[in-house]
Amino acid sequence: MVRSVTFALAALLAASLTGAAPSPAPSPSPPICMVIPLGSPAVATSGPPSQPAGLQLTNSAALTSSDGHALLTTNGYKQTWSFAGGGFGAFDACRYYWLNIGNSTSVLKPLTWSLTKVSTNWIAGYGQNLVAAATPEYFQTDRFVACKLYQTPQVVSTDYVSGPVPTPPSSTVDIPATSTGSGPVTTAYPVANVWALYLQTGLGSTYPTQTEDGTQIVECVETKIYIEPLPYVSTA
Repeated sequence: MVRSVTFALAALLAASLTGAAPSPAPSPSPPICMVIPLGSPAVATSGPPSQPAGLQLTNSAALTSSDGHALLTTNGYKQTWSFAGGGFGAFDACRYYWLNIGNSTSVLKPLTWSLTKVSTNWIAGYGQNLVAAATPEYFQTDRFVACKLYQTPQVVSTDYVSGPVPTPPSSTVDIPATSTGSGPVTTAYPVANVWALYLQTGLGSTYPTQTEDGTQIVECVETKIYIEPLPYVSTA
């Protein structure tokens, strides 16, 4: 009797295990950078006193894990660059984004960042200018054109008790508050200094008046991009 009950319980347990639904697979965790490699910025070397000289190369979609356009801002990439296989890659969000030269009938070629390395004709290294080697379409060049993007001024009216005027939410970088105090205050925030970057592959170009996404361009100037040597020491 005891043996038959034991067999019955074993059979019931086996049947329940056979019909049980499999546990769902755990969701993959996002990549975590245990070590962020330090590098140096790539900076614009020339331009009018109003900039872009000294501004740093970055991605319009930096830290968002998506492709973006090449920009110059006051706070750009400072992680390790990769020059592997003729590419020019920036370490961002635990992987390298590659600077690619776009197709255009103009001598000004748009520059974009992507996880896919398309352009393999970069000549680059720490302590030297960024150069695009010759292709069947254009001669070797280290000349770029930076175009200042129009930024809408942000004005915020705030009634608060004390402390600094809170910074309004914005995807635009480098917009500090300009006044402190208490009571009703209307504060104007300075616009960010942001320039779109193009590769110049010839003479006689007509500067654009707006970017591909329709952003108005204020002015354009020629410049070069210099990759600061290692070890890098910030002067800011």
